Amino acid sequence: FEHGALEVFSATTNCLRGALPESLCSAASLVTFGVDGAGSASECSKNDHFQLNSRSDIPHGIMPCLLDLPALQTLHLSGNGITGTLPPLGANMTITDLVLAYKKLSGSIPTAYQTRGWDRLDLSNNGLTGTLDPSALMVPENSSLQLSGNLLSGHVPTRVKHTEHIGVLQ
Repeated sequence: FEHGALEVFSATTNCLRGALPESLCSAASLVTFGVDGAGSASECSKNDHFQLNSRSDIPHGIMPCLLDLPALQTLHLSGNGITGTLPPLGANMTITDLVLAYKKLSGSIPTAYQTRGWDRLDLSNNGLTGTLDPSALMVPENSSLQLSGNLLSGHVPTRVKHTEHIGVLQ
C-alpha cells in the first residue's frame, strides 16, 4: 500500500493472516477496496486469522482512515468478524458503495448513513436494531439498499415505499 498509484485492491475469499498495515491510510489513489470473507476460503486453517486493522484500541473494527481515503468509492468488508457499532462517516468521505454485511455489528443505523444517498448500501445480516428515520432515509434512483437479516423495527419509511427505479431493496 506504499504505492501511491494503487487504485484497486481485491482479496476476497482468501486465507489472509495478520492485519492490514497502517500504511493503507496513505493509499491516496485507492478507488476500490474489497476484502470480503478473508480467512473464509474452504482451504483456510483455523489458524488463519485476519484483522481489518492493527490498532489494539479497535481490534475488531474498521480502521477509521479507510472511510476518509480521498479517492475511495467502493468499500466491501463482508464476513470479516467486525464487531461493534457502525463507524462514524468521515466528513470528506467519497464512498458510494459500502458493503458491511455478514458481520456482528450492533446498535442502530446512524442518521448519517440514512441520509448519505448511496449507490449501494448493504448492511444485511448483522444485529442492527432500531428504526429507520422516515424523514431522513435517502434512496436514490437505481440504487441498492440491503438491510435484511437485522433486528430493525417500525414502519417502512414513506420515501422508500414511493421510490421508483430502485435496483434492489431488501
